Amino acid sequence: MHVTPVRESACPVERARFQRRVPDRIEHRLYEPVLRVLAGAGQAARRLAGGSVHLYLGYGFVGLVVLLLVLTVGW
Repeated sequence: MHVTPVRESACPVERARFQRRVPDRIEHRLYEPVLRVLAGAGQAARRLAGGSVHLYLGYGFVGLVVLLLVLTVGW
């Protein structure tokens, strides 16, 4: 609580202000963990980005093979 006294007045206080911050439970319990996971995934993806076109084509090929294997074995 912050109190501002008045100089030379019969009233000892000019103004009083009370401020309290209420934590947002949804933000802390839902958004922050999701954002942390996304930031970690972004950092992992950043390590994969080597700048080589051949490497990116290899990632695409491996992804396609894995997708085909999952669809074949899963059905």
